Amino acid sequence: MGAAWTIAVKDLKQRIRDRSALIVGVVAPLALAAIFSFVFNPIEDFEFAANYVVVDQDGGPAARLFVDQVLGGMAADDSITVKELDTIEAARALVDVEVDPFAAETETADAAFILPAGFSASVISPDPATIEVLAGRGSGTAAGVAVAVAEQFASQLQTARVSTATSEF
Repeated sequence: MGAAWTIAVKDLKQRIRDRSALIVGVVAPLALAAIFSFVFNPIEDFEFAANYVVVDQDGGPAARLFVDQVLGGMAADDSITVKELDTIEAARALVDVEVDPFAAETETADAAFILPAGFSASVISPDPATIEVLAGRGSGTAAGVAVAVAEQFASQLQTARVSTATSEF
């Protein structure tokens, strides 16, 4: 055991005398931390904003739940706006608009939620219930959030469907 301590003390003395150990052990980690703080600092200033439109062709209870509770809850945040439209064509027109940065303010949407006729009926039937999400050009994060919201709602519906189908009365 004494030989192991002697070798460890000898190696430690060699490392202390060697300047590369100081660079690898102290200077390099501090330099990397400074570089990462400069690179990732803009993330701190990121502010999410999204404009969504929804076309409810169903009007049933499941569709109203999605529009009023899910999208309405998102619209409670000032950075997200949700507007109801009557036709898919109107929604598609807002989503497909190419934005000219030099033009006057034009109304656009980052994504559109389309709830087809029969949506609420398909929720309680074995048929799959679908929510179509139209994503706008260049609205990456906002469109991704829209898809995630629709998928999460569909997952919750599926969970409710399975739990009611397997429960015994």
